[in-house]
Amino acid sequence: MKETKEDIMCETDVLMKTKDIAVVKSILLVKQKYKCLICKRDLRELPSKQVHLHHIHETGYVQGVLCANCNRYEGRVLNWFMRTGLKKTNIPIQTILKNLIVMYDKTPTNYIHPSYKTPEQKAKLKQIKSLRKRKKSSKNKSKGF
Repeated sequence: MKETKEDIMCETDVLMKTKDIAVVKSILLVKQKYKCLICKRDLRELPSKQVHLHHIHETGYVQGVLCANCNRYEGRVLNWFMRTGLKKTNIPIQTILKNLIVMYDKTPTNYIHPSYKTPEQKAKLKQIKSLRKRKKSSKNKSKGF
């Protein structure tokens, strides 16, 4: 069941002041069992500067408490969604993220992309690149550069 803002605090909207952040954060931390809403890390293990009161920027409504990493991650995902034009498709970001999870859980096909390199191939390419760089460097030294 999806929580509403009424489940969290009260029946009417509360316009917070900066001084209220610590109190609201404490209330929500207890409700969230001190876990980040995204990664589920125990927020009591983090310095207070790394515990963020997350809110929806378009409306100001607080959603809960996140660790600093997840707060940044969520912001980047949302900004990517807005910048790429996906918002114009009228497909909600929640649908896209759910579909992404479904895709990651799906068994892959037996086709291997042509850009894929095995770890051995990557090591060999790195070795070749290094040799070319050394050759170029030694040529420049012999020319007096």
